[in-house]
Amino acid sequence: MAGPTPLAAPAAPTQSGGELAAGLAAGDRSALVHLAEAWGPRIYRYLASRLADRELVRDLTQETLTRAVDAIRRGTRPRDLKAWLFRIATNLLRDELRSGYRNRVVLTEVPERGAGEDTEQKALDQMRQEAVRQAVLGLPPDLQEVLTLRFYEGFSVDEVAAITGLPVGTVKSRLYRAYRRLEEQLAPWRHQPRQGGNADGR
Repeated sequence: MAGPTPLAAPAAPTQSGGELAAGLAAGDRSALVHLAEAWGPRIYRYLASRLADRELVRDLTQETLTRAVDAIRRGTRPRDLKAWLFRIATNLLRDELRSGYRNRVVLTEVPERGAGEDTEQKALDQMRQEAVRQAVLGLPPDLQEVLTLRFYEGFSVDEVAAITGLPVGTVKSRLYRAYRRLEEQLAPWRHQPRQGGNADGR
């Protein structure tokens, strides 16, 4: 089963992780601005894909960046800034889910198709999207975590492993389990014809 199509992410930062860390360690205000502008939207987008409360998402985004700055100023020098930042965010997210937030978890919806599309086809596509969303919501948090990072944030398997602190084999195993569950739950939609064609493809 092919994985979900990654959603478009905010533009990648232009400053290297080493340069940014050095600026933050030195108390350079421009480095703080760059961190907020370059990484804030990406962290926010990731957290918003799992949590419905946007105020909480903003708080966790700010907490992620604050913890990163504090750690760097205490001497931490991450080898991979991107994975490190997402690992901080992931740990905060895990804490929220363990605290009983699970019932309000949501997955960011796939953007709607263009307004010029046929109304009936658009309605069917939206139903498919909602079916996918509900199927993902039905996954256990550990499977949602790796699926979101891999296909909605576009990280490689190795990067997902670095972010989550899991062995690569465990990430692959969880992704496989997530695929199988989604494939089972979405099987009825595989036989739904698109407008202009029959179920047998004619």
